[in-house]
Amino acid sequence: MVRDIAETVVGIFETSNRYGFEDVLKMVKKHYHISANELKKVKKEAEILLTYDLLEPERHVDVC
Repeated sequence: MVRDIAETVVGIFETSNRYGFEDVLKMVKKHYHISANELKKVKKEAEILLTYDLLEPERHVDVC
């Protein structure tokens, strides 16, 4: 469930020009009625997903 919510956070954050990362987390917390501890897990997972999105193009580079 945490991973699904984190993917939702990332999707909203990447497509929105109006909301920052913390704003999206607050909206998702209210929508899914999750606790503060669960929100921390969702935030950590979303940060990991965002990091992977940023590093994905570099995974295919050959270093000689």
